[in-house]
Amino acid sequence: MYLRLKALLISHAQFSHALRVTLAIAFTLAFYSIVHVPHSMWGPVTVVVVMMQPYAGAIVYKGFQRIGGTLLGALLGLLTVLFPHQLNYLIPVWMLAWVFFTVTKILWKKYLFLLFSSNDANYSFLSG
Repeated sequence: MYLRLKALLISHAQFSHALRVTLAIAFTLAFYSIVHVPHSMWGPVTVVVVMMQPYAGAIVYKGFQRIGGTLLGALLGLLTVLFPHQLNYLIPVWMLAWVFFTVTKILWKKYLFLLFSSNDANYSFLSG
């Protein structure tokens, strides 16, 4: 029985990933049952969002994205609280920043590909 379970853990990456995610969620739930934090439901949600990537590098990248998004949201919330009368000016700035970051993320992959590709490559896929 032990050898069969060991073979299952080693041979099946999906099973081991599911076990990792389950243990991380269980640890998060145990932590929040000991330390009472308001809105503790977001802890397990964050674990699921971050750990749904099957590879360690993707998990770290997704974790940094989550931290960056949280910090950006906290900054925008703080600006809203500190300057409630200037919302007419802040909302267009937030929208332009969102468009800038979205377009930069989309185009970054295309320009990075152009930078490292050969000169005789066909770039027709970039037009659409």
